[in-house]
Amino acid sequence: MHPVTEDHKNSPWRIFQSLQIRLLVGTISASLVALILAGFVLGGLFKEHVQTQFQTGLTQQLDQLIAKLEFDSAGRPVINPQSLSDPRWQHVYSGLYWQIDEISLDGLSRTGVLRSRSLWDSNLQLNTDSLTDGALHVHEILGPQDSTLLLLERTVRTVEQSTASWRLIVAGI
Repeated sequence: MHPVTEDHKNSPWRIFQSLQIRLLVGTISASLVALILAGFVLGGLFKEHVQTQFQTGLTQQLDQLIAKLEFDSAGRPVINPQSLSDPRWQHVYSGLYWQIDEISLDGLSRTGVLRSRSLWDSNLQLNTDSLTDGALHVHEILGPQDSTLLLLERTVRTVEQSTASWRLIVAGI
């Protein structure tokens, strides 16, 4: 056994020789680590929930757009903007946008055949990808005023008109 010197008695580390203190420090450290990990997990779950809810809302907007889609006697799409329920469609750069593109049988497309007033003089620029009629595609794109948008798109084809399909797009911030 080593003799206890006066310097050792006054050492600030002497307090850690107590078993109670060491257990207390260990418990506090483990609790802090658990709280930090729980914060990261809960933050990730919350972010995922918010994104899922936002995508669900955009899907409902897309379904409404499809339900309001009509065609005139020349086979061109028509949507009465006043019939859509969300007023953000009418406000310039509101963060909620819709657009209808025409896709011909040869794969060529015309962008922005119809679009919401909220897009003002912009078009939503999409990558050309192969869409199965009715399939839902989800993308992130750069939109008006360089905003990052979550975009949902679906193509539809009318029975009467087999020469083209229509890509219906909704996007939001």
